[in-house]
Amino acid sequence: MPELEREPTCLIAGDSVAWRRELADYPATGGWAVAYALRGPDSLDLAATADGDAHVVELTAAASGALAAGRYLVAGFATLGAERATFYQGELELSPNPASLAAGHDPRTHARRVLEAIEAVLEQRATRDQASFTLNGRALERWPIADLLAFRDRYRREVAGEEAAARLAAGLGNPRRTIRTRFGRGY
Repeated sequence: MPELEREPTCLIAGDSVAWRRELADYPATGGWAVAYALRGPDSLDLAATADGDAHVVELTAAASGALAAGRYLVAGFATLGAERATFYQGELELSPNPASLAAGHDPRTHARRVLEAIEAVLEQRATRDQASFTLNGRALERWPIADLLAFRDRYRREVAGEEAAARLAAGLGNPRRTIRTRFGRGY
């Protein structure tokens, strides 16, 4: 099982992961116990094991596979007797296990599906389902073009944000990062 230096922020259901935290203020040799609480579509509590001063947490394949996919709040707590301190709070995006998805699964996000439906209506090449697509109780085919263009721009930004986040999570960097330089005298 791979061991990370920090808490994971994304994981596929059915995968196992472990992470190691060295907490100078809450050393395992000092009697501190560490636990994590995951709350979202399901809930899971994880207890760390001591390894010298460090705390090691393991999320098994069986445990992650039993959780429903979705976004989870993750909190890390250190306890010693009646004392308790929260040392970590973040999010974990748990993706569904691709091996358990049924045939015909649509992997697109909500934003991607809406953007494609809006663009299809604008291009007047909409399928029957797209032509009758509704958003906030209104059919897209009945929306004024100006409103559709505004929604298209909004959903383009949302999709671009999702794609940038996916690139960062995959370790590919931020494609929108711009480095500016200036050449001239006196520098």
